[in-house]
Amino acid sequence: MEVTGRLQLEAWRRRTLPPVERVRPGLWSLPVPMTGNPLRYVLCYAFESGPGVTLVDPGWPFDGGGESHTAGLATIGARPEDVTGVLVTHAHLDHHGLASWVREKSGCWVAMHEAEQEALRRQANRETSAARTRRWRDAAGIPPDADADAPPSGASGTTTPTGLTDLEADFFLGHGDDARIPGRDVRALWTPGHTPGHLCFVSPDDAVILTGDHLLPRITPNISGYAYDTLDPLGDYLDSLTLLPEHDAYEALPGHEYRFRGIAARTATVRAHHDRRLAEIHNQVAGTPGVTAWEIASQVTWSRDWAEYSGFLLTSAVGETLSHLDHLEARGAVRRQGRSPVRWFPAAPQHERIGPDRLPEGMITWR
Repeated sequence: MEVTGRLQLEAWRRRTLPPVERVRPGLWSLPVPMTGNPLRYVLCYAFESGPGVTLVDPGWPFDGGGESHTAGLATIGARPEDVTGVLVTHAHLDHHGLASWVREKSGCWVAMHEAEQEALRRQANRETSAARTRRWRDAAGIPPDADADAPPSGASGTTTPTGLTDLEADFFLGHGDDARIPGRDVRALWTPGHTPGHLCFVSPDDAVILTGDHLLPRITPNISGYAYDTLDPLGDYLDSLTLLPEHDAYEALPGHEYRFRGIAARTATVRAHHDRRLAEIHNQVAGTPGVTAWEIASQVTWSRDWAEYSGFLLTSAVGETLSHLDHLEARGAVRRQGRSPVRWFPAAPQHERIGPDRLPEGMITWR
């Protein structure tokens, strides 16, 4: 993998905000800070489109996000009032959060996948959302006294303010749809997994693909079994990951961190990560039949010590564990029993330990 966003990488290492950059003629990268969040900033992209600007993921709605956005647009000679459209890769606050603010300023349209709109409507119903959270915690076996807050629409450690989940799209985009940027050929790719309606955007003329959170250069996106509409979110993710290697010659413009080339190599690395995690979790179930998702998560190999996890990060780790269990179940490797909590058992009578190269046939979903 080749890092192409050198200034972004340097800023990442210094823990500072990267500069506004022209990625291609008429295509800009506008960083929006995320104070107090380990991701540090989200990368909004601006397409010059005739007399106006089309934004992809306007960014984080807290800590002066609007002011930062105004300053970034000024760098490219534009104002919030010049925005004609907003494309949303997915409905997490660090990506869609400023869409309502931009629309208030400019009267622009907002577009996303229909599944993301449904997710926002569920989140707007606080009573229903709280009930789902309680059921999920009970099913995962999370102790009542654990410091594990439910994920607030992708905003780490931040309570979702009323109004940010009320965003209504002006139209929906599906797989292969024209993104409606005047004078540009930009198409949507439906890449579910991180969220049910996650979209990437491909610009063949610019030889770039805007990957949102679907593919990042350094970390893997959280694939969580929390409040997901399908039975196998990890399976969805691995399936949709196969759409990217055909764009290997393109530069990847992610929603976080820094730009890069080598999409095929990066997708292979991400797949290998999930292969190892699937084998590790299967072996835990085989070695301790009747274990809960919480108990498994506490033994998984994470990037930091389990004792350091709390709040949103803790819940995300349990959700990630659950998505791997769901995928193992979908492929016939494990089975569940009970409800509060759900306990996991090997599907086969023999409790055979396996490595990533010996997962049951069809375990990893390839197209």
